[in-house]
Amino acid sequence: MHAVVVTIEVLPEKRNAFRDAILTNAAQSLAIEPGCFTFDVLESPTEPAFLLYEIYRDAAAFKDHLAMRHFHDFDRATSAWLVSKKVAEYGRLESERLESKP
Repeated sequence: MHAVVVTIEVLPEKRNAFRDAILTNAAQSLAIEPGCFTFDVLESPTEPAFLLYEIYRDAAAFKDHLAMRHFHDFDRATSAWLVSKKVAEYGRLESERLESKP
């Protein structure tokens, strides 16, 4: 399991356009990428800011996502609207390590 958390701040005047674009990108990711299990889009109620929470089968599936045409189209269309973007990736710890006792 591979989790990706993306925090994005957009230009205030592009908030609605970005919302539409990211929701389309998320729907396409879930529909056509077999390694994409979750793609949640959250929006700040007070700021032009978004949080993306994505779950992929593994790091390779996330890499595949970044190579998809729909992702490139989204990225090209929205990159000028961004004030900031931070991507953090997390790998799942193995359950036997979590359950082992000293």
